[in-house]
Amino acid sequence: MEDSLKKKIAAYITLACAVLMKQNAEAQIVYHDILPDDSLNNFNVMEYQFLDLNNDGVTDIKFTANRNPTGFDNIYAQAKPGDQFLVYPLSFNVPIGSATSSSNYFDNGYDLVQFYSSFNWEFGPWLNTTDKYLGVKVHEGANDFYGWIRLDVNVPSSKITVKDFALNTSPNTPILAGDIGCISVNPEMPIITQASADTLVSTPASSYQWYFNGTALTGETNQNLAFNINGDYSLITTDTNNCHLLSNVFHYGNCNVNTPIISITSSDTICAGLYSQFTVSGITADNYYSWMANGEIINQNPGWGTFGFILDSSAEVNVAIVNGLYGCADTSNSIHVEVINQIFSGSLTGYPTNIGCNNDSSLLITDLTFNYASYHWYRENNTIQVSTSNIFNATTTGFYHVDVVEPGTGCHYSTNQFGVSPAAPPVPEIWQSIDTLYTGLYFKYQWYLNGSILTNDTLRKLVITQQGNYSVEVWNEADCSTITPIQNFAACSSLQTQISTSSNNFYCENNALIDLSSSTIPQGFLLQWFKNGIAVLSPTTDSTNSFFLTNDAAFSAQLYNTSSGCIDTSNTISFSVGNGANINILSPSPTFYCSDSAVIELNTSSIPNGFLLQWYQNSSPVLSPTTDSTASFLITNNSAFYGLLYNQANGCSDTSNIISYVINNTVSIDVFSDSPTSFCGDSAEIDLNTSYIPPGYQVQWFINNIPVLTPTTDTVFTTEIFSASDVNAYLFSTNSDCSDTSNTINFSLHQNPSPTISQSNDTLFTGSFSSYQWYYYGGILPADTLQYLPVSLEGNYKVTVWNQYDCSAQSIFYYYTPTNISVIGNQNDLQLLMHENFAELKFMNEKWMGAEVKLINNAGQLLSELTVKKSSEQFDISQLPKGIYFISISNSKEILNYKISIL
Repeated sequence: MEDSLKKKIAAYITLACAVLMKQNAEAQIVYHDILPDDSLNNFNVMEYQFLDLNNDGVTDIKFTANRNPTGFDNIYAQAKPGDQFLVYPLSFNVPIGSATSSSNYFDNGYDLVQFYSSFNWEFGPWLNTTDKYLGVKVHEGANDFYGWIRLDVNVPSSKITVKDFALNTSPNTPILAGDIGCISVNPEMPIITQASADTLVSTPASSYQWYFNGTALTGETNQNLAFNINGDYSLITTDTNNCHLLSNVFHYGNCNVNTPIISITSSDTICAGLYSQFTVSGITADNYYSWMANGEIINQNPGWGTFGFILDSSAEVNVAIVNGLYGCADTSNSIHVEVINQIFSGSLTGYPTNIGCNNDSSLLITDLTFNYASYHWYRENNTIQVSTSNIFNATTTGFYHVDVVEPGTGCHYSTNQFGVSPAAPPVPEIWQSIDTLYTGLYFKYQWYLNGSILTNDTLRKLVITQQGNYSVEVWNEADCSTITPIQNFAACSSLQTQISTSSNNFYCENNALIDLSSSTIPQGFLLQWFKNGIAVLSPTTDSTNSFFLTNDAAFSAQLYNTSSGCIDTSNTISFSVGNGANINILSPSPTFYCSDSAVIELNTSSIPNGFLLQWYQNSSPVLSPTTDSTASFLITNNSAFYGLLYNQANGCSDTSNIISYVINNTVSIDVFSDSPTSFCGDSAEIDLNTSYIPPGYQVQWFINNIPVLTPTTDTVFTTEIFSASDVNAYLFSTNSDCSDTSNTINFSLHQNPSPTISQSNDTLFTGSFSSYQWYYYGGILPADTLQYLPVSLEGNYKVTVWNQYDCSAQSIFYYYTPTNISVIGNQNDLQLLMHENFAELKFMNEKWMGAEVKLINNAGQLLSELTVKKSSEQFDISQLPKGIYFISISNSKEILNYKISIL
């Protein structure tokens, strides 16, 4: 609030103010002027303004400017519990705390304005208000205290400005909006102008008191004043509300005012009901402004260079300036503002776009959303409804649009035409891609197989797994449905094309005629034959064919459907000519056995048509010739097996590879440790390894007869033990019955000792261990290696000890005090020492910093207390009478109590 002019006027009328304060003593209005005015306008983050109306250190009213990521922003007022405010803005001089308009009411929290930037939507009781008052009620005890806060709320610039506030400190007593107590300055302040060469005149008021150079002019209580002396003239008037108003100061003598220049910061063409904003430049002194539209005053305000207002119609706008110090006046340039009732455009959409079948209506929605707006709905340019909703349910076909009148501004908006047409049934088709059937884009779907409904298949596509008769029913947006004709489709993944032959696979001669046949060819499919990977013959629907061979060849077939894209490739059959037969044998059995006998199994590659197999053991035939490719044998000695494949009809033959077996075989395993076998502590890592692991064998490790990890071929084993452990390994093979268990290695784990220090007179002791080493303040005492340590120096001692397993540990520090000082307590890094005239507390840990220490007598009375600030604190006990006392030490986590005796 720019109040420099008001403060200059007030300087001249100190005496008058004192008289007025005496008259208004009962009112006791406390007024606060916020200099400069405080604004919330940073909407990148949430921003707050806190007001303490009664100066008790507690916030009474909080204003929040909030930006929401969704674009929905607001300015919110919140009163503290028990306090309230009137939600609607008040004009000057409206009473607060007495009967108010039924449309206004008190609340504890309310949105002053809301604005949705995404839709250019604004709403709220304080929308674009200037110099309006927020009535407040502060509740203290059983009383209410009434006051006001003057605000500007400007939504286009996202800004709320707090200018000043006042509170009536008389309980349960009303206050007028804008009343500041002794001197009331409002936008209608009196103006002094020069009526003639020796006469000054004021704007009309109920009463007048003229002043010259700050001194009241006795008897000068009229609207006019005769004058002829250079100096400063001013006056105080009383208005119809008995409020005292201060005028400008009129300086008679040297006077000058620059011609004001106004500019418009908003558009000079506006919609009816919108604000126009002006700025004044070229003025350097404090001034009083009278704004005019077409020559009529529409507002007066002191000390402001900008002003915003609403014009009902087009007008010429200018401002008259009165110099606040000398009373000189001048008039600005004029700016023409054109006010129009412009029609703006919006969007109208609807769903569904068709009605009919099972759809009875289409829901129309416009993006023109204004609270309390009037919506005029049209079909074929004929009015069908006037409402306050931006949604309309269309039940008849035709072209629709809506006109909207924005409340407050009176601006008109109109949308596009949106057509609602009659519905027509869909015309669906089905096509296939690999294992998926598709139909067109519709609203919903239902698939059928062989006339039965597929309950869970309600999508646009259907994955099929079998051949059958398929159809689909579809619905469009208007809920009209159609079912397709039944069509037969085969699933690509269900195809299993196989080829076979009645011919021999091997021919000793250099040419042969072979016959091939395939499995059944489904309807709509073709078969393509391949020889050595190259297509031969033309695609066919015939499942049989013959081929003449002059060299080795491999045949396969491919079944395909060009419309669905399904492709399936058959097995491959190989033929050999001019090179006889070929055989290899395999054995799924182990080739080594620890036992003196074993049953072994052998098998061969497939035996061609017309061929027989003769098995041989150690070069002697065994069993009869056979067409079986597998055989079993009992062996009792080392044996070598092979097979002879032959064809008596064409003389083709081949001898296989040889597989040998060994019985009475042996294996062994030993384990070794790379680690010590004795450890100190709670756990230890051990490293072991084994002897050579033969091929085909694995090792299973055991700890205390329990298997650990999985079988491995690694000779190294590392693990962690937590107690005494016996470790060994088991060697075995899944391809043999041979195995062996290793030797066992024993590992021991010994606990570390736990030494403590105790004191007897001037000697420190620890427990009984194998060996010792004493330290003073961390430094080693080389000669002190016994269980006890005679001491004479005060300070910190510790000891390292070893047990019979050579495991060692070190004690915590022990603080020794010479025997002429009593050690009452020594625990938790804290010592209590009793001297002749004082008790001393020594703290060896930072955790005691800030702890509370209390000295209490036997009757529970607190005698003294302190807060720990250093590592040593003292209590004076020289004046205490004989008796029992207690010292209590406490921090946030523990409490220690010591009992002392004064003898």
